[in-house]
Amino acid sequence: VLTDTEPSPRKEFAYYARGRLEAIRQGPWKLVFDNPQREPPIQEGLFHLKRDPEERHDQQHAQPDVVKRLRRIAQTHRASLGDALRGVEGTECRPLGQA
Repeated sequence: VLTDTEPSPRKEFAYYARGRLEAIRQGPWKLVFDNPQREPPIQEGLFHLKRDPEERHDQQHAQPDVVKRLRRIAQTHRASLGDALRGVEGTECRPLGQA
């Protein structure tokens, strides 16, 4: 997976920090969510990581279908893992230190 010789076992990847869903990635697309708690605050943006690895060119307006798809995927992750930023408690969350 790290050397590109094997396909990734994941079709999507959820970026969490401190219990907050900060971004979702599928293929080359990454949707970053608004986060006013970060310093500096982060604004929502859609990036094509192969063409724009530095995430400088927001593609939200040019790719509305990709944004919709990634938002649906994000909702699935929020439902199961939660999202502290939006006050969502996930169905698969457990107290720290417990199995």
